[in-house]
Amino acid sequence: MNTIKGKVNKIILALTSVGLLILLIFPASLSASHYRYGTMSWDIDSDNGTHVTIRLKMESGWRSGGTVSINWGDGSSETVATKTIYSGSYYIKEIGVLSSSVWTTGVTHSYPDNGT
Repeated sequence: MNTIKGKVNKIILALTSVGLLILLIFPASLSASHYRYGTMSWDIDSDNGTHVTIRLKMESGWRSGGTVSINWGDGSSETVATKTIYSGSYYIKEIGVLSSSVWTTGVTHSYPDNGT
């Protein structure tokens, strides 16, 4: 009886080892290559005592194009302009405003200055 139990335990150990090996191998060969990287920052653009305007800057690398929509957290959202630079197999996108053929990095949004 002990020999059968020992063989079953060896089979279970072998199958578990093979399963773990498969799990360790596959993540290295699978990737979500549509998103490469991203950075986001913000700073206060102006504060006139009644409203604070922030400037949001974002740069991201994607495998394909697309639009950028920002939810400002105060119930409003907007789709913003992006500048796209093709770099080999992916796109670098930067949000900003194009006005009179001049690109300004980042977009602004005003909030009531209520101390928060």
